[in-house]
Amino acid sequence: MLLGRCVGAAQQMEKQIKGRQVKKKYLCKVEGEFPSKTLECSQPIKIECHRLGVCRVDPAGKPCSTSFERLHYDGTNSIVACYPRTGRMHQIRVHLQWLDHH
Repeated sequence: MLLGRCVGAAQQMEKQIKGRQVKKKYLCKVEGEFPSKTLECSQPIKIECHRLGVCRVDPAGKPCSTSFERLHYDGTNSIVACYPRTGRMHQIRVHLQWLDHH
């Protein structure tokens, strides 16, 4: 969540977000050993039920892309940095599931 302390700062942040100048990074904890090399997932995602938020990888879906980088593995779980390049609903979760990591 981003908050501008004044109207001008909030408007500048909004402009940068709309202009896709902001790079997003999320950290996820996943079960198992995530591959140590950086992975790129460019599978299209289709919304099955917008009301319930059900999405899945589907060739008829909208194009999207996420890159993943393993930061840590403790023998049971991995910490993964996720960099979405598009903003589809549940994109990171759907791509991680497609890569067989939950």
